Amino acid sequence: MKQIIKNLQYVELSILNETTKEQSGILHLLMNETIEQTKEMKFFYDASFTSDKFLKHHFTYVQLAKKEKAKVLCDLHELQAELMVKNGNIKRALKIVTSLLETQLRKNNIERVINQWQKTGNRSLKDTRIFVE
Repeated sequence: MKQIIKNLQYVELSILNETTKEQSGILHLLMNETIEQTKEMKFFYDASFTSDKFLKHHFTYVQLAKKEKAKVLCDLHELQAELMVKNGNIKRALKIVTSLLETQLRKNNIERVINQWQKTGNRSLKDTRIFVE
């Protein structure tokens, strides 16, 4: 994930310095690498549960995480398209990069939803890790 964020920071710096036309080849390779790394990356989240019988909310978290990963891939493809078009919308590209960096590839959105879960009984909480490919 660190490499993906570094790549996005490089793209953001290139956009801010207005050097996207000169670095179009490098940016194209960088975006292809970033997209491939994101496809292969496994996201993980820490979640709580009270009993092995009550894990339905974990399925919801997994589905939400898969949806957010798909959105990240969609954003990366859109960013690549904006950067490679001759007269691409640079403001839109900057907005996409900034959004991905601020939310840590949308990981903050999922963690916010997971942290909203509250137990409804007297049972003690157990922690588990959710993996999403």
